[in-house]
Amino acid sequence: MKIITLASTKGGVGKSTYAVALTNAFLAIGQTVRIVDLDPQRSAHRWATEVSKQETGLSTFNVDLPEEANIVECYNFISEQIDDEPDWVIIDTRGTNDPKTYAALALADLVLVPSGPVADEVRAIEITLQNYKNALEMTGDDADPKDHFRVLYQRPGQFPNADMLSFQELIRNHYGAIDGLPTMSAIKSFLGWQTTTKDLIDEAKKDNKSPATFIKMQDQFTALANTIEGELNAA
Repeated sequence: MKIITLASTKGGVGKSTYAVALTNAFLAIGQTVRIVDLDPQRSAHRWATEVSKQETGLSTFNVDLPEEANIVECYNFISEQIDDEPDWVIIDTRGTNDPKTYAALALADLVLVPSGPVADEVRAIEITLQNYKNALEMTGDDADPKDHFRVLYQRPGQFPNADMLSFQELIRNHYGAIDGLPTMSAIKSFLGWQTTTKDLIDEAKKDNKSPATFIKMQDQFTALANTIEGELNAA
């Protein structure tokens, strides 16, 4: 079992989209996945609930914990929900440093932080890294957080200016980054469709429409999942 935590103190960076994209990729090769959604919006949970009706390898659960629960209680609760050891556990977090997020960070085999080359998102990388360090200390883990921490670098849609290039260099050289998903409209919409790329491809073929967009999207999800699995094996 490998645990991936999507985290950032900046909202709207795509944590939930990455959570379901990776889930989609692992399901496509027959692996089992459990989504743990700690974001109050529960968008990844809704996607997983719908998809799990057809995909027996996918499961999710409600994180029914009181707001006053401490990190140890959160850590133990999540651990109990995954003790049957699916192949992958993918945790989507909220954009805060509450005990649930700390627990998700402490449990992770790899923490992934989506960020583009913009000031607010880069600032969130540093805060999230510090939160990860704090979470490890709180749970008695002496691992170096940078060994299990990667930025999902999201290229800007426009030609980068001098500030963007500077932030890009900082992200790649200081934090350790892998290329994230391209900013195409189909990927941005994927979370809301509450289905898999396989079903989208099959539906397009059934309607005599081109499945090329969905095939491309599936290939991009798979490539990212392969890269992340390589990062885990190297960590």
